[in-house]
Amino acid sequence: MDTLSRSSLLLYGPFCAQNNLQEKYAAKLEGVTGWAIGGPVRSLLARAKELQIGDVTVRDLVIRRSAQKTGLTTSSAMAGRIGPNVLSQFDVTFDYARTRIIFEKNKNYGRRDSYDRAGIWMGRDKDGKHFTVVDVIAGGPGAAAGVKSADPILAINGKSTANLILRNVRETIRREAVGEKLTLLLESGGKQCTAVVTLKALV
Repeated sequence: MDTLSRSSLLLYGPFCAQNNLQEKYAAKLEGVTGWAIGGPVRSLLARAKELQIGDVTVRDLVIRRSAQKTGLTTSSAMAGRIGPNVLSQFDVTFDYARTRIIFEKNKNYGRRDSYDRAGIWMGRDKDGKHFTVVDVIAGGPGAAAGVKSADPILAINGKSTANLILRNVRETIRREAVGEKLTLLLESGGKQCTAVVTLKALV
């Protein structure tokens, strides 16, 4: 269980290989889906029918199959990590005294899981003044709008990224309706330009 993860389920490379998950879940999208001490974490994205945790079932969730060649996700010590997009569907009690976890369904239970609908992984630049495009998924909405890796993002829908909280922006883009427009003010080649991204379901 990883309450600080950015996904529903991250599966480690050795577990995927041992269980032939590459064939079972033919992921067509790959991109940066997280950030760790060693830098960006790349994953292959797919959708699973269900995840069984004891007597609890979560359906139709987005899974990340690690594409890393080094680091923690290449370890065979664990199968992977269950993240907050699963845990948020329950009121979770960690009962350490009895070495158990109690899941109680809440109002979010059954909410269809989604992934970033812009196809862009954003980070905050080192000076904290704006966001920067870390990765653009090939064939995604961001790529179609002309967004490129390393482009500084100065504003989103008219609001300066200096005043925005990155985590909140990511969640909004993930949950925003398909077809909505995202207007980015970028700086590319020393010049400012605008890119209009039409959101869509990538997974």
